[in-house]
Amino acid sequence: MPYDAETAATLLDRAENGPRAGRAGEQAKATTAPEPFIYSNTRRKIIHLLPGAIPFIMWFVYHEDPLPLWNLGVVVAVVGLLTAFGVWYPRYVRRGRGENWTLTCVTYAVPPTVVLCLFPAQAEFAAVVLTVLAFGDTAAAMAGKAWGKRRLPWNPRKTVVGLVSFVVVASGMASLAYWGEARNPSVPFSIAMVCGTSAALLGGLAESFPSRLDDNLRISIAAAVGVIVSGFLLA
Repeated sequence: MPYDAETAATLLDRAENGPRAGRAGEQAKATTAPEPFIYSNTRRKIIHLLPGAIPFIMWFVYHEDPLPLWNLGVVVAVVGLLTAFGVWYPRYVRRGRGENWTLTCVTYAVPPTVVLCLFPAQAEFAAVVLTVLAFGDTAAAMAGKAWGKRRLPWNPRKTVVGLVSFVVVASGMASLAYWGEARNPSVPFSIAMVCGTSAALLGGLAESFPSRLDDNLRISIAAAVGVIVSGFLLA
């Protein structure tokens, strides 16, 4: 096929600069393409754990009992800001693009806050719910992945080691959170242990059963029922 002068010049330029042009094209695509999804399970678990430190930090921060309305307002505002930040910055911690990350953030933050607002004179209830959610879920995931072999009969996706780890770790941390927040010498650690263990046991069972309901919500509701019922029964 005959070529005119312009076509011949274009072909010659492609032959001489093809590799460089190819690299330039790749660089241009890399610049304009959306950022790749980055996920780290370790980073996710660390972030999942961090809110669980709040009840223990509050041991050293003076706050009235029951919490006044303005304190509750501050808590709600701070939780709202942190939740909004988590919703808008998901790329390092969500499991995948198909995950409903907004729902995950909301169901983590809202239930303990609601419990605190409903029971401002028993802030230990909210402390236990948050602690069970933070430490129990993380312990179950990490232990199940590392040592879990025997599957639960009611949910083959979960392991016996994961459930036991959830209950053991969450019971200890929740009991400490309850006892430290109660700030009442008449509340012995044995009562704190009963309340913390009740919340952890129900939370662990709720997490282990197959359900389409978000696991953060299931754990929080179950843990709230456990600590509230046992707390009032033993008061």
